[in-house]
This record gives sequence, structure tokens and C-alpha cells, in this order.
Amino acid sequence: MPPKKNAVPVSSGRPARGAKTVAAKVISKATSSGRRQAPPSTPPPPSPSQPGTPHTIDAEALAEAINSHPQLNGIETRFQNLESTMDDNQRELRRTIQDTFAQFMDRFDSFERQHPTPVTPTNPGTNQGNPPNPFGAPVDVLSRWPWVDQKLVEDVANGQFDIHNLPKLHREEEPRTTNSKKTTEGIHIPADGGIPQIMTGRTKMSTAFPNVSIFMSAWMIYVSIRSSFANDRGPGLTHWTERLVQYSLKFEWSSCVNYAIEYFTKHQNASPDAWFSIDPEIVIGHFIASKRIMSSGPSNSATTGSFQRPQSPKKPLNGEVCQNWNRPLLGCTYRPRHEGDKCPRRHVCSTCLKSDHKAHECPPKQKSSN
Repeated sequence: MPPKKNAVPVSSGRPARGAKTVAAKVISKATSSGRRQAPPSTPPPPSPSQPGTPHTIDAEALAEAINSHPQLNGIETRFQNLESTMDDNQRELRRTIQDTFAQFMDRFDSFERQHPTPVTPTNPGTNQGNPPNPFGAPVDVLSRWPWVDQKLVEDVANGQFDIHNLPKLHREEEPRTTNSKKTTEGIHIPADGGIPQIMTGRTKMSTAFPNVSIFMSAWMIYVSIRSSFANDRGPGLTHWTERLVQYSLKFEWSSCVNYAIEYFTKHQNASPDAWFSIDPEIVIGHFIASKRIMSSGPSNSATTGSFQRPQSPKKPLNGEVCQNWNRPLLGCTYRPRHEGDKCPRRHVCSTCLKSDHKAHECPPKQKSSN
């Protein structure tokens, strides 16, 4: 093993302490001389405890800081573009709304001119059954029946219609005007010497409606008017109408007319469901003693209200023999009675059908008589 080296003894005298002090000074000086000067920082904002200290902003320093960061410039540009786009959209939206509103007002004005406000009945309670108009547009109800007097329409809508005025609802003018005339029953002369008065009566319903088809032509107008102002009555009125047609196929039409008059007078303002009942009391009163119709089919009774035997087809006039021409004294009277027109019947002998002689001059007839 090699011998150990002797350790150098560390001196503990003052020269060593002085060397450390000198070295520390040298290091401190070297580090302090090589350190850069920090740029002047922005002074802190004045504290609330110093209200008198003015707050200043260095605009040049702020502009230099913004220019040194391009991202900040791009954000500002995007914000400006976004603001410009929003302004354009708002202006376009306002313009679109104004144009749409103007078009709507123009269409509404034109529709209002084409559809004037209708004349409604005097009693507003009768329209409670009508469904509401979803668009609020006026409906001219009276234009559906221009031939019906407005007063009659109001009476029907208000439940004050006189069944004897039913002939006035005819669509055709001739039956309407004919049945609107009242019949004269007599003259009333007052005992005190007053002005005489003409007594008038109603037109008989059996005369105004000789069969069921003519009755239905006016009755269905009533059903249409009534259900237009109170649509909950439509199903009941239609059901009762079908039953009346069935009665007309089985009983005399005069009994059906009397039944219809009494039923209408009793149930005109009844509940809508009442028209689904035939009212057995009224049925018994009018049909128990009525003559039943023995018909083979509904065609005859539906048109005339009573049974009729089928008639054989008639021959045309040009195939018939003129009997007046064959008589010796009378002769054909067709030409004088029809302003000189030629007689449509054949001027031939009724016995042998020859045109050179008449029946009393027929040779075979004379031979047989001899």
C-alpha cells in the first residue's frame, strides 16, 4: 500500500478572511455593471386614496403596442365587417316587412271591395249555431237566394216564418207570383157607415202544392235558409223531409200537406232534435183515417201523390182517321179552328181506308146494307 500524502494544513489566520471579502466585492461589482437597464414601466394607476393624481394614457405607447401585434388589427377589422353585415341585414329585413305589409293591405282592400258587408238578420241570437269564419271575411248570405224577399229571409232566420208563405220561396217566378196573390173572401161593410174593407184569405196549400215534387222545390229553399243561420237544425230538417216523402208514397197527398202544416206550426222553434221525431199524435190525427195508396212502385205516387193506372202510348195524329171528315154534314173543322192549318189526321174512309170517298159513301158498306 502506498504511503498516504500529508494533508495541506488550512490556515486560519486573517489573510484568508480578507481574501473572501475582496472576492465578494469583485463579484458584486462585476454583476452590477453587466446588468441591463429595465425599460421604464408604466406608472401604476393612482389609488383611490389619491383622488388628486391625474390619470394619463400614453397614446403613442398604446399605438406602438397594437402595431406590434398584427392579431389585434385583424380582430378589429373582423368586428367592423360584422357590424357592417348586421346593419345591411337589418335594413333588408325592414324593407321586406314593409313590402309584405303593403301587399297584404292591397289584397285586403281589393277583397273588401269585391265582398261588401252583408245584411244580417235583426235577431243576432239566431246566428249562434253558425261556425266562425276562420279568415274573418264577410259572407253575403242573401246573395244565395236573390229571388226571396229579405223580410222572408229574416222571418225564417228568426223562427217567425208563416208556413202559408212557403209558395213565395219558389225559384221560378210563375208559381211564386201566382201563389203570392191572396184570394178574396168577401167585403166587410161596417155598421157605423165606415169605409168598406175587402176580406182576403190565404192561398190554399193543397192548391199551391198539388204534388210532393212542387212542395219540395219550395220546402228545400226553406231548409237551406234555416240551416244557414242555424246549422244545427240542418240534420233534423233533412230527416223529417225524408219521412214526409215516405208518407207521400203511402197516403193521399192532401193528408201529407195538412200533416206538414200542423207539424211545422208546432215545432218551428222547438229544439233541433225534435225534428227527428215524427210526433205520433199528429201522425195519428192525419193518417189514421187517410186513404192508403195501393201503388206498384214509387214513380206514380211520387209525382202525383196518388195512384194512377199506367196509360198505353198514344198513336201519332198522322196515323189516325179524321172522324169529322167522314161525317156527311159536319166535315173536318180543324182548318177553321187553327187559322188555316192542314188537319194532321188522315182524310180517308174509316171503313176501307180509301181517300176517294167518305164512310157513308163506301161501296162495300152500301152493298151490305142492300
